[in-house]
Amino acid sequence: MCGRPKGFMNAIRLKIPRLRLDSTSYTKLQRQILERDGWCCQVCGSMQHLQVHHLKFRSRSGGDEEQNLITLCAGCHEQVHQPSKLSHYPARE
Repeated sequence: MCGRPKGFMNAIRLKIPRLRLDSTSYTKLQRQILERDGWCCQVCGSMQHLQVHHLKFRSRSGGDEEQNLITLCAGCHEQVHQPSKLSHYPARE
């Protein structure tokens, strides 16, 4: 059987297409995320210059879904894209 272990095909993960919302729907979702997170950065607590960040980047098949989004201030958002400066995200419930 070509040297593959039993169940080999079952172990292959299927690529699930990401959810990509249209502009109007995404704007509504962003507002929901800001409200969910209490209009404050989930890293430092700032309430200024807020942005919604994808935990799993769109470029890595991250979707426009509530569980994949978090509120960050502009400063923390910039640091997230420079991983050496920010070691982790707070635990989400």
